[in-house]
Amino acid sequence: MRSLRIKPVTLTLSTGDELRVGLQICEDLWDHGYGTDVCDKLGEQGVDLFINISASPFTVDRDPRRRELIATKVRQWHKPFLYCNLIGGQDELVFDGRSLVFDGDGRLMMEGAAFVEDLIRVDFPLDTTPATAAVTVQREEQLTNAIVLGLHDYFGKTGHQKAVVGLSGGVDSSLVAALAVRALGSGQVTGIALPTTYSSSHSEEDARQLAANLGLRFEVLPMESLRRELLQVLDPFYEGTPSGVAEENLQARIRGTLLMAVANKQGALLLTTGNKTELALGYATLYGDMSGALAPIGDLSK
Repeated sequence: MRSLRIKPVTLTLSTGDELRVGLQICEDLWDHGYGTDVCDKLGEQGVDLFINISASPFTVDRDPRRRELIATKVRQWHKPFLYCNLIGGQDELVFDGRSLVFDGDGRLMMEGAAFVEDLIRVDFPLDTTPATAAVTVQREEQLTNAIVLGLHDYFGKTGHQKAVVGLSGGVDSSLVAALAVRALGSGQVTGIALPTTYSSSHSEEDARQLAANLGLRFEVLPMESLRRELLQVLDPFYEGTPSGVAEENLQARIRGTLLMAVANKQGALLLTTGNKTELALGYATLYGDMSGALAPIGDLSK
């Protein structure tokens, strides 16, 4: 195994004093047991301060684990620790920020906001007043904030502003529409109902009421005639056979085609409304309800 040269960085302050900084990058904080403990290597060389610049992606309740790791390092070396984490969405990853400042006694002195850009000014020597206790954020709020940030940045970084959502009146499409409105604004979201003979009347009514509550544009595209015409085209293969999955999937694929057509025409992105449970069970239709550019709740179980 190649040995690593791990050395502190020496900074000269305006006072003329020198500060030996143990600079780490992201995974160096989680390195225990990997053969090279970067914190230990730097601590052994007498650093005055640890700094970790990180791109640590969000998962539920990861923040307490980060805090405990930092506190463990501080208690070992009795040196202040600055943790600076990335904020924003990058494809399927979301970085939640929450930068942290610990003093040499392992006390949390300052912390940055979660899921929004924040600036923390740190003066040395550190103030002796610890930060107030961290507020416990419920799992649902963590997930909501992460998805909204991820949606907002995905659209911004791909150069898009508008979203299209197929509204069935059910909980999944309702949740996706609500998240999209929070991330993009109601004026940027179009909800579309696509009823057929098999659609219940209350489904369209629920979708319409949801759109009114959220203030988004709502349209109804009846697709029963398209479904019947396609079944006639498919007669050589379908005639004389019992109706089943193929017919059900055909309906979903017509919806996917129409939704994609609207999104293309508007220069928008179609949001997929499926969840992780459906994906795990295979309860979804290829080229149908799986159509879309991004699945905001695709990592949430039902």
